[in-house]
Amino acid sequence: MITTLLEPTAGTATVGGHDLLTDPLGVRRAIGYVAQGGGTAPEVRVGEELELQGRLYRMTKADALARGREPAGQLDLTGLGRRLTKTLSGGQRRRLDIAMGLIHSPSLVFLDEPSTGLDPQSRASLWEHIRRLRTDQGVTIFLTTHYLDESDALADRLIVIDDGRIVAEGSPDSLKARVSGDGVAIGVPDEDTATAAELARRLTGAHDFDVSGGSVRFRVPAATPRCLSCCAPSTRSTSRRRPCRSRVPRWTTCSSLSPAGRCATRSCPHRRNRRCPVLRDIWLIFRRDSGAALRNPAWLLIGVLQPLLYLFFFGPLPVKTPNAQGLSDVDGWMVLTLASCSYPLALTLKSEESFTALLNAVLMPLLLLSGILIPITAGLAPKWLYTISQINPARHVVDVERTSFRGDFSMDALFTGSVVVLAMAVLAIWWGAHTFQRGKRLITRTDTPGKVTWRPATGPKVAFHPSWGLSGVRSDRTGERARAHAHAS
Repeated sequence: MITTLLEPTAGTATVGGHDLLTDPLGVRRAIGYVAQGGGTAPEVRVGEELELQGRLYRMTKADALARGREPAGQLDLTGLGRRLTKTLSGGQRRRLDIAMGLIHSPSLVFLDEPSTGLDPQSRASLWEHIRRLRTDQGVTIFLTTHYLDESDALADRLIVIDDGRIVAEGSPDSLKARVSGDGVAIGVPDEDTATAAELARRLTGAHDFDVSGGSVRFRVPAATPRCLSCCAPSTRSTSRRRPCRSRVPRWTTCSSLSPAGRCATRSCPHRRNRRCPVLRDIWLIFRRDSGAALRNPAWLLIGVLQPLLYLFFFGPLPVKTPNAQGLSDVDGWMVLTLASCSYPLALTLKSEESFTALLNAVLMPLLLLSGILIPITAGLAPKWLYTISQINPARHVVDVERTSFRGDFSMDALFTGSVVVLAMAVLAIWWGAHTFQRGKRLITRTDTPGKVTWRPATGPKVAFHPSWGLSGVRSDRTGERARAHAHAS
C-alpha cells in the first residue's frame, strides 16, 4: 500500500512529503521499490533493463544510460551490460533489481526480502552493498525479511508484525534485551495464584508478569525448576523456556528515518521528456519485448509461423467455401476489436496467469460467436446463439466493414462503425494510462476510548491499524497486476 501498488483500505500516510491518496505519482517518483519476485525479463540484456527503467521515469535515452552506469558500478555490475538477465547468478539478479530501483536517485528504497533464495556468499555480498547504500549515499532502506540474523545485522530500527499488527518495535539490542533470560510458567491452584505471583515478584530480575487463574508467567535472567518450586508450597508444575529467536513471528526492518528523509527527497537530476507519456511507455515496452523475441529463435519462429498459418488457413476460406464470408476482409477490424476488449481483463486481474487463461476463455467465444467464421442468421441458428451474436461488438464492427466496402456502401454505417472502433481504442489506452492512479477518498475519523476507526464516505467502516502511523516513507512492471498490464500493452 505504501508503494501505491495496492489501494489503501483506510487511514492516511505521507511518503517523502507526498500524500499517499491524493498524490500517488509523487510517491512513486520519490521512492525506489525492489519486489521480492524481481522485475527483470529473462531474454533482455542488463543494459536494456536499466535504460528502460530510466526512460519510464521520463529520462531521455542519454540520461538513462548515464544514470544506469552509476548504480551498476556501485553494485558490481560493470561489464554486464550485454549479458542476458537469465544468465546472471542469483546474487547478480538481485543487485540488478536494486540498481533498477536506484536509477532515479531516491532517498527511500523499499527492499522486499532481497536475500531470499541466495547462497551464503551471495547473501553476504548483498548485505555489504546494502550497508554501503546507507553509509556512503545516505539512502534510507526499508527492508522486509524473515531472516532474523539479517534484520539484526542491517537494521537500526526493527518492527515486529504479527497478524497485521505491530507488536514490538525498537533497536535490535533493545528488542533482544526484552526477550533475554528464561521464560517461567508456574501452575498452582486458583486460590494460591496471588501468593505465587507475590513470591515470584521477589525474585531478582523478574519481569514481564502475566498472572491468570492457576498460572503465573514471567521472565528472569536465569532460573532452574528446582528453585522455582519454592515459589509456592502448593505448586503443581513448573516449566522453563530458554530464549529463542525463532519465536519471533515476522520482522520488518528499516534504517533510521532522519528528519530530512521524512520531509524531502532528492530530486532526480535529469531532463523531462515532454512527449505523450502513454504512447511513449507503450513504445518502450514494445521495443524491449520485440528485441527479446528477435534474440530468441523459439519465440521468433512461433511469432512468424502463427500468423502465416492463420493466413493460409483462413485466407482461401471465403473463396473455396460457397456463401462463407471468412476473415480475409476483416482482419484489421477484428484484431483491433479483440485487442480493445482484452484491456479490461488485463487491468482488473491480479496475475498474468489469470489474464492469459481468461483471455482465451472470453475472447475466443467473442470471435467464434460473432458470425465471422460461420454465418449466424435468424431462423437458421438457435435463438440463444443468434441473440448472443447480436450483442457481440465484434459482429457489428465486421458487418459495418462488409457493408461499406463490399458493394453495399453506406456512409452512415461507415461513420458509425469508425466511431465505435475509435472509441474502444481510446477507452483502452485511457484505461491503461489511469489504472494505477488513485483517486481522492473522503474519510472521516471517529475516536473512541482505546480505538480509532476510519469510516470511508461510502462502504463499511474499517479499523485503523498501527502500521498506518508511518510518515515520511517504482517499479511500474513489478507485481503481478503490473505485469499483466505490460502484457496487454
